[in-house]
Amino acid sequence: MLSKPERTYDAVRARIDAVLGAGHVSAGVAAARLHGADQAVWALDNLLSCVFDDRFHIWDQGFVQADLDGPRLISAIAETAREVNPVVADLLRWTARWPRTRGVALVSVVPELWHQHAEAARAFLFEVAARWPDAIDPLELPEPPPWGRAELTPAPDEPRFPTVTVGFTPQGAGCTVQCQCASTPPAKIFGCIVFALWQAGAPDEALEAFWREYFERGADQVAVLCRYVSFDGDGGDDTRKARLRLALDPPHPLQTWLEVDQLPSPAVVWLPAGALDEVARRLGGWHGVAIDATDVSASVRRALRQDPDVLLVPGDAVEDADRMLLLTAVMSGQTLAIAGETDATRQLVADIAATGVTVIDRRLVR
Repeated sequence: MLSKPERTYDAVRARIDAVLGAGHVSAGVAAARLHGADQAVWALDNLLSCVFDDRFHIWDQGFVQADLDGPRLISAIAETAREVNPVVADLLRWTARWPRTRGVALVSVVPELWHQHAEAARAFLFEVAARWPDAIDPLELPEPPPWGRAELTPAPDEPRFPTVTVGFTPQGAGCTVQCQCASTPPAKIFGCIVFALWQAGAPDEALEAFWREYFERGADQVAVLCRYVSFDGDGGDDTRKARLRLALDPPHPLQTWLEVDQLPSPAVVWLPAGALDEVARRLGGWHGVAIDATDVSASVRRALRQDPDVLLVPGDAVEDADRMLLLTAVMSGQTLAIAGETDATRQLVADIAATGVTVIDRRLVR
């Protein structure tokens, strides 16, 4: 049903913005003001931005529980544009079904599954912008038939889905799904596995259970994934599983330098003034964010939006007004490397230590 390319995404987005303006209107009112490609792109934009920003619950609140049937709208768009990418169309149908069949929590497995398909979703959105017929309003399309798929029945023992074979090491090179721990970033391994389960037909409740168990505090993630999929197709062995554990939880790059067996997260490393350049060098590929000494609090707020692994704090610039924000950062899971000290810094470290967070004092080591 889609036509030949006629327009760009940017041109459609400009038309949408011109119609809706800068004021706030409900989803239902906004959808009614838009037509054709503008309506389709606006609907996809809202869902995909929420999914990829881990705010699926916001889409649920604004497009499902309000004055617009968002699932019906997304389903109609997905079916009309299925020719662009059937997998993305199925993901859209599955995602649109989710709020109708399951509760949408603040965090859920849905965004995790989508993260494997960011580029495909972007390409799908751009094709819809280019080719959707302006004469067709998605809201006027009939509701597509209910979406479903053949579901796998979990096995009574482990792994629950033995036909889902995932290759994590070279011995699993023949598996249908490849998630080699030597080349797959740790953050993408879960998404790779959960998509394999989804694609094979694992029921939604199994996907949710896998997600909860995998991200439970203190979980042995390798043991969890082995309960759901076949490791390397043969179940794996202790050596190969240890290799994957190391990939999922690599040692902190500062451990050897600090001569500690483990650097927990969060933690505080207290160093002499001027040591932050050395810390940044030793972090290698880990994400260290330097805090600006001219305005520590403002810089910390900016840094926390960058998902840092370590905050590099000039301790000789910390003032009393900065202490609470830095303490809050640590209590939310941030690791601090503090170089130098003031009275406020000394009080901050004492306050952090009182919470039970590990403090490694290396001020006298140069």
